Amino acid sequence: MINYYAVTKYARAICKSESKRFVMSPSVQVPHTDSTTIFMPQYDYRWKEDSDQAVDWWFSLLHECFHNRHPEDFDLIHEKKIHMDMQNPLPFCLNLVVDHNIEMIESPEYAGWKRKLEASCSNHYKRMKNTFGADEENVTRNMFEALFAHDVYCRKNWMVSANGFDLSSSLNDIGREFYDKLIDADLVDEYVTARDAEGNYQLTLKILAALGLDPEEEEEKAQQKPEKGEGEPCEDGEEGEGEGQG
Repeated sequence: MINYYAVTKYARAICKSESKRFVMSPSVQVPHTDSTTIFMPQYDYRWKEDSDQAVDWWFSLLHECFHNRHPEDFDLIHEKKIHMDMQNPLPFCLNLVVDHNIEMIESPEYAGWKRKLEASCSNHYKRMKNTFGADEENVTRNMFEALFAHDVYCRKNWMVSANGFDLSSSLNDIGREFYDKLIDADLVDEYVTARDAEGNYQLTLKILAALGLDPEEEEEKAQQKPEKGEGEPCEDGEEGEGEGQG
């Protein structure tokens, strides 16, 4: 068990090293950043240091720091007037592509960061494996699960922990059909090559096309402001309007 104040001090030091403010609050539901501040849920001092909750919390903090090292991703989202409503395919896919890219580029800088990534992703994959394929009616959900499964498939090129998981085996028939389309599109090499913001966006459009969607139509949908209470995290982590990225 690590002292709560030691956690806060260390977390602030990490954020300060990235020239960012650190805000931790029970009202923050999802870790996110607005490019000046990193917002984190409350750390529970009762967690053991090696518990899934603690490992996930620390890697979430590092992940948001990674985002801030690539401000061009934020700039492109604003430039293209994209609302990061995770219920829409383009924002969901773009966020997945950007996350993969920044983690692949930044996590090897320090061995401790890569260990946190491997451990946290392993936790995440175990949870997904137990929930994938449960909904036979929600086509969008099954599409998103296929996107996750494909992301993990691509991560096997540079992440040790990803090799222990085949999330495609947990997909139902709907999800498997989407997954097979992604495999047939043969985008792995591009997916695991470091990209700039425009490269992330173009790869996202290719993925949408591979899924059988019209990229232009999806872009237009993503440029429509979501109803209040849907999709985008506010600065305090509540759901609603905002431009944070998680």
